[in-house]
Amino acid sequence: MVDERELLSALDAIDPSSLGYEDWCRVGMALKAEGAPVGAWDTWSARDPGRYNEGECERKWRSFGSRDEGVTARTVFRLAYDAGWSPGGAPGSAYGWGDAIEATDAPPAATAPRPRPVTATTVDARDVGEEPVPDGPPADADAEVAAYLRALFGPDEHVGFVTDQVARGKDGRWRPSGAGYSDRTRDELLDSMEEYPGQLDCTFCTASPEAGAWVRVNPLDGEGASDANVSAYRHALVESDTLPPGKQLALIREMRLPVAAISTSGGKSVHAVVRVDAADKREYRERVTALYEFCRASGFDCDEQNRNPSRLTRLPGFRRGSGWQRLVQAGPGEGPASWDEWQDWVAEQASGLPDIVSAGEVGDLPELAPQLIAGVIRDGQKGMLIGPSKAGKSFALIELAVAVCRGWGWMGHRCARGRVLYVNMEIQGPSFLHRLADVYSAMGREEGEPPAVRPLDGLDGLDIWSLRGHSAPLDKLVPMLVRRAADRRYRLVIIDPIYKVLTGDENSASDMAAFTNQFDVIASELGCAVFYAHHHAKGEAGRRASVDRASGSGVFARDPDAILDMSPLAVPASLRGVLEYEVMGDDGRPHERHGAAYRVSYTLREFETPPPRDVVFRWPLHARTDELASCRVVGEAGPSGGPRPDRSAERAGRWGRVNEMVGAAVAAIEADGRRPTVGDVAAWIGSRMGEEARSLGVDREALSRWSKPSERSRRAPMFGFEKRADGPGAYVLAPVEGHMRTDE
Repeated sequence: MVDERELLSALDAIDPSSLGYEDWCRVGMALKAEGAPVGAWDTWSARDPGRYNEGECERKWRSFGSRDEGVTARTVFRLAYDAGWSPGGAPGSAYGWGDAIEATDAPPAATAPRPRPVTATTVDARDVGEEPVPDGPPADADAEVAAYLRALFGPDEHVGFVTDQVARGKDGRWRPSGAGYSDRTRDELLDSMEEYPGQLDCTFCTASPEAGAWVRVNPLDGEGASDANVSAYRHALVESDTLPPGKQLALIREMRLPVAAISTSGGKSVHAVVRVDAADKREYRERVTALYEFCRASGFDCDEQNRNPSRLTRLPGFRRGSGWQRLVQAGPGEGPASWDEWQDWVAEQASGLPDIVSAGEVGDLPELAPQLIAGVIRDGQKGMLIGPSKAGKSFALIELAVAVCRGWGWMGHRCARGRVLYVNMEIQGPSFLHRLADVYSAMGREEGEPPAVRPLDGLDGLDIWSLRGHSAPLDKLVPMLVRRAADRRYRLVIIDPIYKVLTGDENSASDMAAFTNQFDVIASELGCAVFYAHHHAKGEAGRRASVDRASGSGVFARDPDAILDMSPLAVPASLRGVLEYEVMGDDGRPHERHGAAYRVSYTLREFETPPPRDVVFRWPLHARTDELASCRVVGEAGPSGGPRPDRSAERAGRWGRVNEMVGAAVAAIEADGRRPTVGDVAAWIGSRMGEEARSLGVDREALSRWSKPSERSRRAPMFGFEKRADGPGAYVLAPVEGHMRTDE
C-alpha cells in the first residue's frame, strides 16, 4: 500500500479537466484500489465544474472492483508526473537541498522496453505566421472523401462514421447523438461512391447540412464504435479552438507532426489526424500524452477531450451550416510519415547539435576551457575515479571537493578554485560531515593553513546533498538536480557513488550509454565539470589494463574525459614501514596504524597522460609517495609480460604481518584478563588496523577459517587456535608453536 499523503499529493497535481472520461475513471479505480476515500475523488473531480455532477462519483465508485483491470496508484503517479509533479513537493515548487527525494512506483513494465517519447519544445508559436485554409464548397467532394479515407484506412478496415444521428445541444451546436455506422470497410464505401457518383448521401446516409458529418480516426472491428472496438491504435486527433485556423495549420506543419490527413471543421478549427502507431492501448495513451505535451509547449493548446482512440473528427466533403468541411492534406506531405520518424526529428532538434562548419572558415582558434584539475580535466568535462571496494574512494573525492573549494592541491595536482556540489548517496549525513571535517583539517595542515575556529569554517563554497535513503534513478534525479542547482554557478559536481543511481544493465553498452549521457546533461545544463566514483570488476586489478578495470560495460572506459584508476599495490615486508603512521587515540597517546598503498593511473582525453603516481592512504588522506615505485599492482605480470615473478617472499611478508596483527591482538586481550576468541581478535584488529586489515583480507570469517585445519589440504591451522572445551562455537588461542604460514 502506498503512502496516502503522497498519493493525494500526486492527485492534487492533476487537472481533472485535462483528462478524458476513461482516465478520469481510472483515477477513481486507482484511489479505491489503494484504500483512499471516495470523498478524495469527488473533491478532486469538482475542480472540473463543466463536467462535474454531484453524486456521480459515488455511483461510479460502487461499480469499481478492488483491482479493476490491474489499476493501481501507478496510474495516478504517471498522470502526476506528466503534469510536472515530483515526489515530496507540489508541481513547480522550489526544493531545498535538504528535502527528501524518494523513487516512486513507475508504470508497470511492458513485455519489452519502450522508449519514453521525446517531448522537448522546438517550435515557438510567436515565430509562426498563418497559412491559407480552404473555404467554400469543394470542386469534387467525392475526390476529397476518397483521398481522406485512403489516407486513414486500409482496404479491409472498418470505418466508423456518423451522419444522420445528430441533435442540437443547449448551446445551439449540433453533436452526434448515436454511435453511427461501423459495418462497412473502406473499400466497400469507396465502391459505393463509384456506384453513386456525386451522391454522398447514398453511401453515408443523409447528412444534415447544418450538422455536417463525422468519421472516427481509427479503424474498428465492425462490431461497434467504442474504444473497445478499435482494431488499430494508429491515429490521434489534434485540434484547437484557441487560435485562428490559418495559425493552427501553420503550426501543425511547423511542428512537423506525422499527419495522415488534415481537414477543416467547417467552423473555427483545423483537424489533424496524426500517426502515433501505438502497439496497444497503454502505449497509445503514452504517445498521445507526449504528442499533446509537445503541441502545448509549442503554443498549440490541444482539445483534451480528443484523447480516446475512437474519437470522431470531421469528414471532409460535407456542408456544415454556412461553411464546408474541406480536405487540406492527405498523407504526410513534406513532414515525417510515421511516429518514429517524427521522434527522430524531435530528438535531433532537442539535442542542440551545432552546425557543420568548414575548418578553413574558423579563423582564430577558440579559447580552451580553463583547467579545473591541472593536467587532468577542464571545466565542463567528465571524470571518473575507479578502485576496489573500501579503497577510500569517497575520501579521495572529498579531498577533491575540498581542493577545488579552496584552490588547494589534490594527489599532486593543483586545482582551480570554484563552487562544488557533493551528491552523497552512501554515507549518513552526520557521518559525512564528520568525515569532511577530518579531511579538511588534515588537508589544512598539509597546506600550512591555521586551524579553523569551527570544523568547517572556510568551506562556504562546498554544498552537500546527502541522499542516503532517498536516492532515485539517475534519469529522475538529474532534472531535480539541475533545477535546484541552476543559479548556484557550480564549477564541479561530484556524484558518489554511481551504483546507487544506476539504471539498466551495467553490462549493456546501450543501457550504460544512456546512463552516462545523464552526466552530459549535468555538465551542459550547469556548465560545470562532473566527477563520479565507480568500482572495480571482480578479480585482481593487475590482470587488466587500467582503463579496463571498471566493472560493467566498456562504455565506462570510453565515456569520461579523465579516468583515474586506484589499484592496490603489493607491498613487501621490507617496505612496510612506508605504510606506518601514528594517530592520537582517545587516551591521549599516539597509536600506530598501517595504511594501504595504491597506484593511480591515468587515461586522459584532453591532456598528455602523466606517469602513474603512488599514494598511501593514511587516514584520512591519500598522501603521495615515491618509495613504492618498485612495487606492482596486485596481480600484475612482470616487466616482460612473461611468467609471474616469484612471490614467495612477498607472501611471507604478508603472512608475517598478519601474524603480527594477531599476536598484538592476543597480547592486548590477554592483558585484560580475557581468553581471546576469534571474535575478540577480529574486533580488536578491525578497530585499530581497519584499512590495512581489509587490504590483507583479515576479518572474522578469515580468522575462523585460518584457525581450523584445512579439510582439503590437511594442513595445520595457520594460527594456534583450538576449540574451546567449555563452550560451543568459540576458538581461543592455544600455546602452540610453529603455526606461522608463509605460503597461500
